[in-house]
Amino acid sequence: MKHNMSFKLAVSNIKANKQIYLPFVVASAITVAMFFMIVSLLSNAFVESRQESLVPLFKLGSGVIAVFSLIFIFYANSFLMKRRKKEIGLYNILGMEKRHIARIIGTETMLTFLVSVLTGLLTGIVLGQLTFYAINFILILPDDFVFSISLVPVALTVVLFMAIFLVTYSYNILNIQFSNPIELLKGGNAGEKEPKSSPILFLLGLMSLGGGYGISLTIDDPMQAFFLFFAAVLLVIIGTYLLFNAGTIIILKWLKKKSTFYYTPGPFISISGMLYRMKQHATGLANICVLSVMVLISVSTTVALYSGAERMIEAGFVNDNSLSIMNIDDTPVEEFEATTVNNIIEMVEQRTAASSVEMEELQTYKQLTIYDNQIKNDAFIYTRSGQVDFDDETSMVNTRFISLDDYNDITGQNRDLNSEELLYYESLPVLSGDTLEIEGIDYSVTRLDSPPEAVDVQVEDRSNVLIVFSDEEILSSTINQFNDYEAEYVEELYYEAFWNTSGSREEKLVYANELDELFSDPIDDAYAFFYNKEVFRVNYYDITGGFLFLGIYLGFLFIIGTVLITYFKQISEGYEDRVRIQAMQKVGLDSEMTKKATRSQVIWMFVLPLVVAIMHTAVAYPLLYQMLSLFSFVTHSLLVTTLLIVSLVFSLIYGIVYKITSRIYLNIVE
Repeated sequence: MKHNMSFKLAVSNIKANKQIYLPFVVASAITVAMFFMIVSLLSNAFVESRQESLVPLFKLGSGVIAVFSLIFIFYANSFLMKRRKKEIGLYNILGMEKRHIARIIGTETMLTFLVSVLTGLLTGIVLGQLTFYAINFILILPDDFVFSISLVPVALTVVLFMAIFLVTYSYNILNIQFSNPIELLKGGNAGEKEPKSSPILFLLGLMSLGGGYGISLTIDDPMQAFFLFFAAVLLVIIGTYLLFNAGTIIILKWLKKKSTFYYTPGPFISISGMLYRMKQHATGLANICVLSVMVLISVSTTVALYSGAERMIEAGFVNDNSLSIMNIDDTPVEEFEATTVNNIIEMVEQRTAASSVEMEELQTYKQLTIYDNQIKNDAFIYTRSGQVDFDDETSMVNTRFISLDDYNDITGQNRDLNSEELLYYESLPVLSGDTLEIEGIDYSVTRLDSPPEAVDVQVEDRSNVLIVFSDEEILSSTINQFNDYEAEYVEELYYEAFWNTSGSREEKLVYANELDELFSDPIDDAYAFFYNKEVFRVNYYDITGGFLFLGIYLGFLFIIGTVLITYFKQISEGYEDRVRIQAMQKVGLDSEMTKKATRSQVIWMFVLPLVVAIMHTAVAYPLLYQMLSLFSFVTHSLLVTTLLIVSLVFSLIYGIVYKITSRIYLNIVE
């Protein structure tokens, strides 16, 4: 057969079968667009500038979409070839050799590949640009935030889908080579055998799902949650696929055995229809479920992270500006304070006076903050003493020490203490009595209801302790005792200054940049670390805004995938069920009962993935909360509200898809 002839026959076949080829090409093109849009982010300047961890995250996402593309195109191709078997068998009977048929199918595959990839790339470019513009407008991000187009993502997309179409072509040819013409002629009308139940796969699915659920429900450490998240996700995905493939068949067969329920017109049609189609479409339902979970989690977590940004900023910055001054040359305390510290404070006041903002109430104090200590049996255990039991997390504390003079200065109070007394505050209960032993000395404790805002140590899930000694001499003596434990590490007092400024946000940012430049190098014998609330706010919103963009972008892709696979599944099932439904109508089943049964069947096939997806998301809640606590002060109420709203919106979108696709299904069937 000449190439011109095979090309003409291929084009003629595509036109003749446009009813099934058009959905296949549209589905393939959208799949190409999905992969291109996500792989384009790997070399996008916006993504690279947000955080280094985002690039590996999108590499993982690209891999997920690639696997999804392979599975979905194979799924769509199987439907396409099943509808073409009779036609291919007829070619064979009329004398056409299988190698000629292979050439025609190869040409058809090449044409559908070219149209799908070109259409998909153009669609991906347009959708990518529109999505970036829309989210840029919503988040008010920088003007240079653009959807960049480069040759690398285009090449990766072309290579991937060339490989996928080549694999599907090879699979089709193998099926044709090992089939005789009679089988091909009957292949389009061949009925499905009742699928066998597999208790082993069902048990493995339960074990895998239970393992993923167990990780989420038992992990209470944020770092552990972060590292085990992907393991939990993998176990849940495996469990979902196994249970949809094995569990649904076991449940449907159990319902079939309930004779009083099964042998009525409605359940008989819907259960038998689902049972015989489940072998082929269980993977499709699992795909919808997994994609739905990805939508719910990616959008909900990033929205919650962005929404909790202001709380994080306010918790981290009581005042607009703060300055930490560290002695780096072991200058005596009195000399360091009289010369270096006062000199730096004077520089701040002069620079502020020359700026466009005004200073409001500058205050200073000396403090020592030490993390990972322990208060056990009413005794303070220093972190480097070698006596801390790190396994006993409930008694671990982060501690800040100051003197009474500084406490009175920053609070405006006038408290008195003797040398054996101290003021004490704890955010979580760790001290049981009214005395506290510190380095062999028992101090009588006067408890504070709350700490001064300027000295509050903000770390959740661990007690934050403030200890106020009666004078600086006792504070210095205690620090010297701490330093005796480890000669290589020296604890030193930090001098802290904090103040507010009046002015616009732009003026405060200019002022902060000036002070950043002023303290970029050591001054005299000190390092000065300057922190500004507005600078932190800009940077933090930049990062969380980036995460929100990525979450919405991923959610958009996953919604496309959900709609795509749902739509194609309904079309394929419609053509498969049409003959069966029409046959039942010919033997006396009325049209109204047919519609009722098929609608019931469609509803169950739609509701099941959504219900399971929401259940997965609900069980994942503890793990998500632990992970988010690493990055922001996300409250339970905020995360729960976000998950509920996103689930509601997604269910609404899913319901619209159901309405549209079920109408298409019913039109095909009827």
